Amino acid sequence: TLPKPYEMPNWIIQRAVELGGRFNRDAANTLAAQVGSDTRFATQEIIKLLTYVNYDRMVEKEDVLELTPSGMQTNVFELVDKMSTGEVSGASRVLHALLEEEDAQGLFAMVIRQFRLLLQTRDLLDEGFAANTIPAEVGVPPFVAEKLISQANRFSLAELENIYRYLYQLDKAIKTGKISCDLALDTLIASLKRS
Repeated sequence: TLPKPYEMPNWIIQRAVELGGRFNRDAANTLAAQVGSDTRFATQEIIKLLTYVNYDRMVEKEDVLELTPSGMQTNVFELVDKMSTGEVSGASRVLHALLEEEDAQGLFAMVIRQFRLLLQTRDLLDEGFAANTIPAEVGVPPFVAEKLISQANRFSLAELENIYRYLYQLDKAIKTGKISCDLALDTLIASLKRS
């Protein structure tokens, strides 16, 4: 079970201690806002940040802002935007530009997180939740919720459930060595082509 978004700062602080380092509260809050409840991606970022401070000092908010790819989240939004409209060539261009700068495994984790958030958002909208309640329900800042609502409106709940199941299959294939992360992402884009 993943931690709830409000539990993530404490989870980050504890995980840093387990890994032999320390995070201050502001740093943990900032990282939590960028990674959501994705513990695998959070662990990668914690290790990177602890290595950056050489495990000598506490990780500060400024370290997180400097090193954690908050820009990657923006680019993942752009990637999912292209996917949601079936723009295969546009999505592929964004993907390969991202892969030149980012680790494929981290990027794949961000795409999974994005579709999980879209699935939650679509489900809440279908249940009649007001748009202004989505940030608290999903555990994201309001500006992120606005983008999620816009993207979720391009999919049905059934479509998002199918995509999420497909991502699970791709994740399993990656972990068993049947496919690489970058090929899995290319495969996902191709599968989302709309007529």
